Amino acid sequence: MPGVLPNFLTIADGQTIQKTTGFTAFLGVILASFNPFNLDRAFAEITMVSNLPGYLKKIKIEDIPIVGRKVEEVQYSIEKLGV
Repeated sequence: MPGVLPNFLTIADGQTIQKTTGFTAFLGVILASFNPFNLDRAFAEITMVSNLPGYLKKIKIEDIPIVGRKVEEVQYSIEKLGV
């Protein structure tokens, strides 16, 4: 799909995130990418999502060029909070 769509910068606001249970947490990140799949994969890695959707399982975090802080520095296990 990225080859079909025009080259747009996708910006994701992760200041606060909400789980399906309604629990809201302050994450404080802004992500941007010209590849929306890479953006989703980076966000999943930051929030330590354990059950990735099929389309994200194929994307290795090591293959995504990341500028700024390292993923490990901002990781936040949202799945463990507000259970």
